[in-house]
Amino acid sequence: MPRKIISIYRKELCKNPTKSEWGLRRYLQRKGIKFKFQKILGNFIYDFFFKNRRLIIELDGGYHSSDRQTIKDLEKEKYANECGFKLLRFENDMVYDGNIRKILNAILSYKTIKKEKQCEKRRKQHTTPRTKSIPKKREREKRTKEQEKILNYLKRSQRKPRRK
Repeated sequence: MPRKIISIYRKELCKNPTKSEWGLRRYLQRKGIKFKFQKILGNFIYDFFFKNRRLIIELDGGYHSSDRQTIKDLEKEKYANECGFKLLRFENDMVYDGNIRKILNAILSYKTIKKEKQCEKRRKQHTTPRTKSIPKKREREKRTKEQEKILNYLKRSQRKPRRK
């Protein structure tokens, strides 16, 4: 499915969430848990996306019991696993049957990955040779007097005026 169509469909899902999606969303926001709602990953839209925990949560309604939907759900789960995310499925009824704490405990059981570790992984993947920077003294020597005047003027104009 083209990305543009998926993003239009995602916007509709965000505007009209199910009752259980809305309830879980509000609950997680009150608890201060960071997540993205109706996140696109590949050709799929996931209900709750926890990037720092490498976790995705799907709330399933009654139509997920059909054979056709089960096959789609398996494809969706397989893709999430390939991307390094764990996908957990819960029934819509769990949100309002008093089992919402089980969902919260499942989310909290996945530890958050620190941004530093994520950045280190990215750096290892995208390593490029660094060029040596020219020391500031050499840079100043190469500049002409006119260029120095312009730079000084720009520095002065960027300063904030002093309050009296």
